[in-house]
Amino acid sequence: MVAGTDLYKAFYAQRQRAKQRGVVWELTFEDWIQVWIDSGHLDERGKGRGKYCMARFSDSGPYKIGNIKIIPYGQNISEQHYSEERKLQRSLRMMGNKYGIGHTCNHTEETRKLLSEKLKGNTNAIGHTFAHSEETKVRIGKSVSATLALKRQNS
Repeated sequence: MVAGTDLYKAFYAQRQRAKQRGVVWELTFEDWIQVWIDSGHLDERGKGRGKYCMARFSDSGPYKIGNIKIIPYGQNISEQHYSEERKLQRSLRMMGNKYGIGHTCNHTEETRKLLSEKLKGNTNAIGHTFAHSEETKVRIGKSVSATLALKRQNS
């Protein structure tokens, strides 16, 4: 069994990480340790394969009795990635990204003309196709065929 002092440290560390992420923490040490004991995974706490962690349902709301569960670490990572709260956080981070897909540029007419002149003859610009040699086309074809064959074999 894990030593008592280490458990206090783990409790306070988890509470501090929650606070840093802006997540409300409503558990006492006694609540926290009882949830772990009841789960049967107290000695398997931690990060990584084969370890367990305390997580919130739908990765949202406060850490409190009734909104927490003990699950495998990998499952928690997966749930965090797809939670509505995480999606909203990512969306808010991207709002100011004027270079992301779907954002339009508000160039002046003068700037558009300058860009148009600079891109004339640029065969690498969007909308242009590459002129591969016949040898390169054959190599690409073989590579694509081999990749498709592997995919069919593995499915």
